[in-house]
Amino acid sequence: VDWLVLLTRDFKTLAKPDSKFIIYGETLASSILDVARAIARRAERQLAKMKSKRILDNLKLLEYLNHLSGVLYFIARYEEKRANAKPKHPNYNLSTQGRIPRT
Repeated sequence: VDWLVLLTRDFKTLAKPDSKFIIYGETLASSILDVARAIARRAERQLAKMKSKRILDNLKLLEYLNHLSGVLYFIARYEEKRANAKPKHPNYNLSTQGRIPRT
């Protein structure tokens, strides 16, 4: 697990991700990494349920998946930076999206 912590730190430094919420998947590679992260998170939630039911013997698995999902996030953001993809931010103003009719 320690190597994942170091890898996460390194990619976080390289990626310098935006602190605001972004819409993911600006490149094919980052999209695949984001899907892999979602799968790792799903597995982490399942292990957390097992832990709460006291049927998980190896707690390192939970720690590993937590750090794995973190490193996948930063590798995906690094890939987007490397590809010169500009992060997209969601637009929460519904009236500018044509969803609210003007009267």
